[in-house]
Amino acid sequence: LAMDASASSADDTSQVFVDFTRGERDTCMSLLEVAIRNGEFDQAMVFLNLVRQRKWNASVVGALVLRSAARAGYAEVVHSIVCSDRGLSHNDSVLKAAIGLYCKQRRWDLLSDWVGVASANGVVPSVLYDAAVRLACATGRQREAFEMLGRATRSGACLDLDVYHCALQSCGPVAMATLGGMIIREMLASKLSLDNRTVVLTARLYGAAGDPAAAIHYARLFSERFDFRLDVEAYAALVDACVENDAGDEALELFEASLQGGVESHILEAVVVGCFRLGYLEDAVGVVHGALDVDPGCGMSSTLLRDLVFLLYRRGLGAEMATPLLDRLFDVTPVVELVC
Repeated sequence: LAMDASASSADDTSQVFVDFTRGERDTCMSLLEVAIRNGEFDQAMVFLNLVRQRKWNASVVGALVLRSAARAGYAEVVHSIVCSDRGLSHNDSVLKAAIGLYCKQRRWDLLSDWVGVASANGVVPSVLYDAAVRLACATGRQREAFEMLGRATRSGACLDLDVYHCALQSCGPVAMATLGGMIIREMLASKLSLDNRTVVLTARLYGAAGDPAAAIHYARLFSERFDFRLDVEAYAALVDACVENDAGDEALELFEASLQGGVESHILEAVVVGCFRLGYLEDAVGVVHGALDVDPGCGMSSTLLRDLVFLLYRRGLGAEMATPLLDRLFDVTPVVELVC
């Protein structure tokens, strides 16, 4: 009132009001900085609310308080800010700070709630869906991860293939095979191009679930629809799924198909071990001969070869199968190792 009375004109009065407002703002910001520095975020929120009431660049101030609270580990304060200011959901630094804190503290409750609030306010950033899926997987919430993937797909969010892989990889236990199939269908419904990594994870999933036929089905579907050839890792995972479930015939078919790209020792040995388990000694010998036909110098465990020769002699197949096999192996394998 004293300042208004001393003003000699309307212009002077306006200038006094501006100066007063600027002083209040500066004082508020100074007190806010002190509160942040002292870790008194309850007080910081009081000053932030004042800033919002006065409309003093509230989003910038909110982002400042949020990043400071995130560094100090105050998840509830961070959540209060992001859920009360819709503009902050599209601020990259805010997203990084809040998501980093939630994931570090494994606060699935806050992250999922943030997705809900952001969805109600408009478009949810893809990075928010990405983090929600990964955190759900990391905390054993596979069903919530699947639901979040579905929401992301329906909203048109662009998620990386690696996010789907993360969800698929978390479905290892047998009871989760059905959920894994649902995630695979979500991947197929997306605009992403699936690859050999998808084949590997699918093979591991259905191998653990005791269904190698499903693994082979999806491998063929993926490679045909997305026009890629199965690589060594994909064939190895498929063969392992078959061997684990005593599907010897399927393992042999996969091995023959894999020979088009050369001989890989891991696949070769997995098939031979599978033949051992099923008692297919003749097939094991045929596998080794087939590998040598393609690549005479293919690598294979000397111990595994010795076991094969030993079993052939025990079964009375020494002259018929073991001797011809040894004749070929002596050219590429040290004689002393085999004889021992």
